[in-house]
Amino acid sequence: MKLTLRPRPLEQEPASQGIGCNTISVDDAANLLKFLKTLREVFGTHRLITADVWPGGIIGPDGNVLSSFAAYGKYLDYANLMTVSFV
Repeated sequence: MKLTLRPRPLEQEPASQGIGCNTISVDDAANLLKFLKTLREVFGTHRLITADVWPGGIIGPDGNVLSSFAAYGKYLDYANLMTVSFV
């Protein structure tokens, strides 16, 4: 059996400190959406776009969880709830 190891990305979400060294911007949630839209435009529908998502949701510009994630779902094929670090 052959195992393929892939590096794991830093666990960060928009508008949060993540590992403590990133800069928070009120535009983080909107920029993530723009990024996903750009990925979809480049990849088209023949490539999957997936995301690991904190179960608490995506933090909006006011510091609270967004009330709807429908706009993000428009560009994502799958979202994986990252419940390992959710305590």
